[in-house]
Amino acid sequence: MNNNIIYIDYLDSYLDITKMNFSKWLKRIIYKIMNYFGIILKKDNELVLASIENDIVNQRMLNRLYKILENSNKKDIVCADRLINNEEFIIRLKKKNYNVLNGSWLNSHLVELIVKKIAYIKNISISELEISVLAKEKNDCNENFILMIAKECKLLNIITENIELFADIEKKLEEDGILINVSSNKDKGLIRSHIVVNFDFLEKDLCDCKFEGILVQLNNRKFERRKGITIRGCRLRLPRVKVFNYLCNPNHFSDEIIYEGNIFYKTSYEDIKKILKRDNVQIRYFIGNNGKIDFSEFQSYKFFKEFLT
Repeated sequence: MNNNIIYIDYLDSYLDITKMNFSKWLKRIIYKIMNYFGIILKKDNELVLASIENDIVNQRMLNRLYKILENSNKKDIVCADRLINNEEFIIRLKKKNYNVLNGSWLNSHLVELIVKKIAYIKNISISELEISVLAKEKNDCNENFILMIAKECKLLNIITENIELFADIEKKLEEDGILINVSSNKDKGLIRSHIVVNFDFLEKDLCDCKFEGILVQLNNRKFERRKGITIRGCRLRLPRVKVFNYLCNPNHFSDEIIYEGNIFYKTSYEDIKKILKRDNVQIRYFIGNNGKIDFSEFQSYKFFKEFLT
């Protein structure tokens, strides 16, 4: 458990409002009172919304939550499943400049593993693949991924509105005898790409892109396409990790989000890679727009066959 992070959970029902042997009607009354006054259970860096009805967090509870978060001096948050899927709740936290972990940070550090897993499933060498990176901003993750994958794949495209940001990467690779394409032309750069890795393009940006390759959504967002496979996340083979000390229900959190919270530190890409290697983290399967993606979907995907012949 990462003491630098706030964990926010919820109670399943009014029956869990207290462990004391009260009657159901009395527990219901306590639930209503706690809901009305916005009472939150707290122990160290674990918070439990004492009552959440129909996935609505009322304003009193939100105000109390903001005050607790402000006093904690912590800006990074891990939310339980129903809360992280509550778009209104997450938007409100983000407007207060809190960083809600949702798997995208972990995905960005797993990107090399994701691409290699796709190639493995397809029984194709990475040296045969054309790969595109969608990135508006340059950061430690996409820079390291670009420098690594450019040396292994057939051709690498960087699609960005800020070409100058990636000029130094392009120059560094050119000095090593490796040519890449850095362009703002979404259609030309993507049309023959087998794998498209999206670091930070929003949905409206993706709607302007025409491609059929496998889309890897590192931001964990759903994006519907008429053709192609979209990867939104991974189910991982992880080490056993220490979860919660006092209040939170571990069944409300996926193993991946708990692990992400445990290793989330402001450190370098290479240091996180060492942690992932130490823990022998492996991809069990991918998650798409409609849940688990069977490996047979990758194996039967014709786009690869058409462009590799």
